[in-house]
Amino acid sequence: MIFMALKRVIRFTRLAYYTMVMYLITHTIVFILFPIWFILTFFRPKVICLFKPFFCRLLLMIVSKEVKISGLNNIERGKHYLIVSNYPSFHTGFMLMMLFPHAFIVAHSFMSKVPLISYMLKRNGFVYAHHKGYFRTKQAINEIIFRSKDSSIIILPEGKRTHDGNIQEFKPGFLYILRHSSLDLLPITLNGFYILKPVNRFYMEPDTELEIIIHKPINQSTIKTLSDKQLLTVIRNPIEGFYKR
Repeated sequence: MIFMALKRVIRFTRLAYYTMVMYLITHTIVFILFPIWFILTFFRPKVICLFKPFFCRLLLMIVSKEVKISGLNNIERGKHYLIVSNYPSFHTGFMLMMLFPHAFIVAHSFMSKVPLISYMLKRNGFVYAHHKGYFRTKQAINEIIFRSKDSSIIILPEGKRTHDGNIQEFKPGFLYILRHSSLDLLPITLNGFYILKPVNRFYMEPDTELEIIIHKPINQSTIKTLSDKQLLTVIRNPIEGFYKR
């Protein structure tokens, strides 16, 4: 009984210390780096592509985590993809930016309403998807397709972070981008990030193992032979099949 109580106290202490340090250091570093990022955004936007992997790896260092990455050989150098991933946590976007710093990211339209930040994000490769209003939605999709001519696109088809650790339904809107661009599709599975920090939990879990699995791409010749329903299944199967919370 005493041993179990002591074990709980030790775990609570670790969780409290780990979480406190993470939030403290993260906010301090963001406060320091934000002015630099702000300046680069206006005067040297291309330098941001070099800055992104550094910032993302810094976040991993703060939470004392290493990420196991498998399937890097599935990425063809110089090839552009529509990159699709599950959405387990806040860290999802950062991990994908670390792997694909030159890719554009499709973000929720509410981010476009935040003064200054919305402009900075757009300058740093974010494209806003409007879910209400036909013309705004069509305009956003056309902008994404236009960007796909010279860059990869990152999109999270669940639309929001999972609340229960399960992969949610994929919204099919991204299939339009596949149908009207020359991008191959690259499915990716993120493991361990939900346990690290779920959307509704304050503390960080120090004992989780983080993993990124890059699956084999689905090329345009295959995409053209499949119906939307078949394509959603082909995309979801590898992501869900290798998923661990």
